[in-house]
Amino acid sequence: MLHLSRRWRVPAVLAGLAMLAAAGLAIAPAQADVTDQYYHQTQNAADPHVFRCAQPGDSSQLAWCMVTSQDLNQAPIDPSGPGSNYYPMDKTLGQYSPDGVWWYNKTTALNESQIGRSGFKHQWAPAATWLRKSSSVNEYYMYSPNLTNKNNRLSQRLFVTYSGHPTADYAKNNIPGTSSKWREIIPGTGDPRYSNSNAVGWYMSDPDVLIDSTTPGSATANRYLIWANGDYATCGGYSIRKMTNAYTLQNMTSESQGFITINGMMNGNAIDGGNYNNEFDQGLGTCTESNGTFHQNPYIEGASIYRKDTLPSYVQSLPGKYILMFGAKPSVTPGVCRAPGQPNTANSVLAYATSNSVTGPYDYQGIIMCGSSTEWTNQGTLITAKGSGGRERLGLIYHDGKAAPGQTPRNRQLHSECLYVHKGRFLLTARSNDGMSDLGDWGWCLRTDEFVVALKSVSTGKYVTSKSGKPLEATSPRVGLWEQFGIGITGSWDYLHARNPGQYVQVNRNATGKPVIARGAAKGDWEQLKLETGTTSDGSAVRIKDNQGYYWRVGSDGKITAATKNPSSSDKSYWFYTETIWMS
Repeated sequence: MLHLSRRWRVPAVLAGLAMLAAAGLAIAPAQADVTDQYYHQTQNAADPHVFRCAQPGDSSQLAWCMVTSQDLNQAPIDPSGPGSNYYPMDKTLGQYSPDGVWWYNKTTALNESQIGRSGFKHQWAPAATWLRKSSSVNEYYMYSPNLTNKNNRLSQRLFVTYSGHPTADYAKNNIPGTSSKWREIIPGTGDPRYSNSNAVGWYMSDPDVLIDSTTPGSATANRYLIWANGDYATCGGYSIRKMTNAYTLQNMTSESQGFITINGMMNGNAIDGGNYNNEFDQGLGTCTESNGTFHQNPYIEGASIYRKDTLPSYVQSLPGKYILMFGAKPSVTPGVCRAPGQPNTANSVLAYATSNSVTGPYDYQGIIMCGSSTEWTNQGTLITAKGSGGRERLGLIYHDGKAAPGQTPRNRQLHSECLYVHKGRFLLTARSNDGMSDLGDWGWCLRTDEFVVALKSVSTGKYVTSKSGKPLEATSPRVGLWEQFGIGITGSWDYLHARNPGQYVQVNRNATGKPVIARGAAKGDWEQLKLETGTTSDGSAVRIKDNQGYYWRVGSDGKITAATKNPSSSDKSYWFYTETIWMS
């Protein structure tokens, strides 16, 4: 009998495990990069943004909608000059999904010519939001970055358009209450553009809109616009401002009035003191502007902001009320990104910070996804979908590219992974070959995530780790990529499947001491186990026995072997706590 958590009744867990076994699914291993797993087919899509919407054709039903930019498969424009555009784009794509898995009605939502930017090819990283005016009237607003001066990359601003449809027909009709089809957002009366025609201040790009409510599309809730206020040459940064309507903000007389502070990014918020050789290090380092100004934080861009209570219930253990997810360019490859199965590059990571206030300050919490080995940037968005048992699961949609850094043309695509929570933190995710869903079909995390666990030795107090090619050891102080195991049953046997390296755990009977190792490609005799529930003096735990009747034992050095058929029930070295991961 298996006991995963004191909060779960054993029969319910076993019923779920039986369903898992019937599905015949296994957890996918991590990969350095993904070139064959797509969230869904959207040609050269980048900078995804997901938002809640009314389902087209049936506005009484909620749906998910998504807008993305689209690489043009062209070489950079004026890469060393004032225009400096490495990512030529001229349109925004849109589509919707009733469940977050199957996507429909891919359209061109907006062309840059519709906002007076014809030929600029700078329509990057869009965002959109929904305003439900009544049961039958829905308004959607698109926020599109582009230039006011084609030859000056620092003239990036935000342009607003309207549609009655969430993923199409933007700028077809006038913005309600105005006589124009698009409006430029003016941050405040102190904007230097209107006193000096050569000024390049108040850069605005990579927007997101937060509806500060648990009611999707709320017409009465406060709304906040967040944007990137600088590019790589200025080390980036974020601003946030309350919106007074769909296209205006509360007035600012100084750009600094909107700045967001994120504490602790350089050294990973004291997670490890910035020791980049530590496998748990999540420090992001520093950045120096093109003018020589030094910052004790990395270059940051492309933020998304969320109310924690609008996400699945297991996310509520994270600190704060608001979650800020963002792209960051580390100055040194973080330790967690040097581990086997990770790309081992200093390209842009996806990280997150939390706060009790929507305007901050925010506290850095760690890295969600390491940088790619083929694409300099990363930008992500969150979505929930229902997995087995109707439980909501949190997924990350992001972009990646096949071309090596510096190569052209750009051909980024959308991918997905699941986000796990353990003890109040997002666990670092890794690129896998199936992700959240594979070409619209159900992916592994939507079925098996209820039964992903970490094993903690009762005797050592350390977590069991499964590094590629090495016997299992209970030596890890924290749960990371190598400490996650899927539990399944087939017939009368239990099986443990290590997320990394994506193989079944077995006992190597041909080796002295019978070490336990994750290297089984399939479920065979050597992978057959029994997980027996019991109680130690410290609480509920399990003992693990193979099909020859030998029980696992953790030695004083942390190494795990199949040791004896008759261990004493009071011997703590044979007991493991099972801590469920990402389960409400």
